[in-house]
Amino acid sequence: TIPCFMVGKVEKSANAEFKEGDMVTGHYGVSEYNIVAASALRKIKVDTAVVQSSDYLRLLGMPGMTAWVVLEFGPDLTPGKKVFVSAAMGGVGLIVGQLAKIKGCH
Repeated sequence: TIPCFMVGKVEKSANAEFKEGDMVTGHYGVSEYNIVAASALRKIKVDTAVVQSSDYLRLLGMPGMTAWVVLEFGPDLTPGKKVFVSAAMGGVGLIVGQLAKIKGCH
């Protein structure tokens, strides 16, 4: 199978951390079913009134994850600090700007 960043639903699990019906995301093969190590998955909560599971491949997927990692593990951002994003019209930059705004930055 072709490896890809995916969103899926647990059908069956031998790991107590994951139950049938849990939504997960991770890097695994493109196919109808996969057997995946628990360490390769991350459980996600999908509130279908707000987002669809496919949103985890876009806004909440790699661009969103990259933006979040930059802000969480990068500079110490506190409310009121100024943030400069050199590529704010790109996928990651756009989300960095929005996340910084949520943190109270300018």
